Amino acid sequence: MGEYMDHKDPALTVTFPFVDDASTVFLAWTTTPWTLPANTGLTVNADLDYVAIKTADSNINYVLAASRVARYFGEDPSVYEVVWTKKGSELVGQRYTPVLEIKKPEGDAYRVVAGEHVTDTDGTGIVHTAPAFGEEDFQMHQKHQLPVLMTVDAEGRFDEEMGAFAG
Repeated sequence: MGEYMDHKDPALTVTFPFVDDASTVFLAWTTTPWTLPANTGLTVNADLDYVAIKTADSNINYVLAASRVARYFGEDPSVYEVVWTKKGSELVGQRYTPVLEIKKPEGDAYRVVAGEHVTDTDGTGIVHTAPAFGEEDFQMHQKHQLPVLMTVDAEGRFDEEMGAFAG
């Protein structure tokens, strides 16, 4: 029989700047940071409320689910300003700049789509989406035609097109 070990998977929150306003960034959450080079979309929940938050010490507007603000910016609302509030459905179609674009995807990438699997119980309410990896991500490809960007070879290692990350 095999042995089992408990271990924690890393979760990261990553900023993705709006194409038309680099001072506004999505705070997207991922539990699979190694898939960031394969990102082709960000997924929100159409029915959730999202806010842009500006802190006193920053010129950046951070976008996340309204219900997750305290988790990321603290309980004291005097340390930030709500710049705007929108439904997730209003964010659909917004273009953003990818964190890593080592391989260029073919198709209509780097845009926000809506998915029912996105919740506000953890993370930011915005999910990094890499359709080549993960069932829900692939469903976003099927539903919204997000490109599938394969970044690994048959052995699960970054392929030769991944430059310095290859192997």
